[in-house]
Amino acid sequence: MRGDKIAVYENALHQKIVFDNKFLFLESIDMTGTAGVHTAESLAFADGQVTISRQLAAKTIPCSFAFKNVKDDFYTKRRLEQIFNPKISGTLTVYTQKNKYQIDVYPQNVPTFQRDKVKYVYRFDVDFVADYPYWRVGDEQEIIGNSFKSANPLDIPLKIYYPADESTIYVTVNSKGFYLSARNFPVWVNTQNYTVTDENGNNCSQYISASHDIDEIFLKYGSNSIGRSNRNVRIFYQNLSLGEM
Repeated sequence: MRGDKIAVYENALHQKIVFDNKFLFLESIDMTGTAGVHTAESLAFADGQVTISRQLAAKTIPCSFAFKNVKDDFYTKRRLEQIFNPKISGTLTVYTQKNKYQIDVYPQNVPTFQRDKVKYVYRFDVDFVADYPYWRVGDEQEIIGNSFKSANPLDIPLKIYYPADESTIYVTVNSKGFYLSARNFPVWVNTQNYTVTDENGNNCSQYISASHDIDEIFLKYGSNSIGRSNRNVRIFYQNLSLGEM
C-alpha cells in the first residue's frame, strides 16, 4: 500500500476506478464527519428544553483526488466524468493500514479538473453523500449459536436467511422478533432497510405481519440472546463504524 489509504469507487453500472496512489491518487478524505439531528421540545413556563430524540444525518464524505496525465490521456478524464455521475449511486471502499471500510454513496457533483503547477498533474474534488451514515467494516460474518457478545457501541442491523418451510418460522434477538409465514421458497430479511425479498430480489413483505417491527431487530453493545425456531435459519452481521481518521 502506498499512502495511508487506498480508495475504490464502483458505481451501479459496475464502472470501477481505483485510487492506488500510483497513477490515480487519493490526496485526502474525511471519513468521520457526520452531523447529528436533535429533536427538542421547550418546557412549558420553564427555562431550557427536553431533547426527545438524537440521530445521525446523512454523511458527506469530501474527497480530493489527483492523477498523472503525462500523455494527455483524454480517455481517463472522460471516464472519470462518467463514473462520478450524481444520478448513479455506488459503493465507496477505503483500505486503511488496518482494515477495509465500505459505504453506499452517490457523488454530489461532477468533477472539475484543475491543472496543477506541474502541468501533467490534474486535481479534482468529489463530495460523496451516504444516506446511511455508517461504514461497514471488514467482511460479513455469521452468528452461530444462541448468544453473541458485541464489542461495537453501535446498533448493528442483521441480514437473516429463512429457508423454505411449510410452517411458520420465528427469529428473536433480545426477546424481540417476528414470524415469517410458511412458504416453499427461501427469503432474506434485512433489518437495516426493512426489506423482505426472495433470492431474485422480489418483494415478499406479505409474509411478515404488519404488527412486527423489523427495525427493532439488531445487535446491541454487550450480550445478545438469539432465538430461532428452525436450525437452518442463518443470521449475518457486519461491524459498523463512524469512520477512521
